[in-house]
Amino acid sequence: MRRMILPASLLLALSSFAMAAPIYKWVDAEGVTHFGAQPPQGAQATTVNTQT
Repeated sequence: MRRMILPASLLLALSSFAMAAPIYKWVDAEGVTHFGAQPPQGAQATTVNTQT
């Protein structure tokens, strides 16, 4: 049981890096601001800096 604690802890700690994804902000043709993981084709999007 004790041998499993270290590998499980490392796996849990490293999985948070894999889930980090950029967040984009764009404004549609009607002037509505949107946020998402993937902007639509042709939209002029900017990357949003997030802090946790």
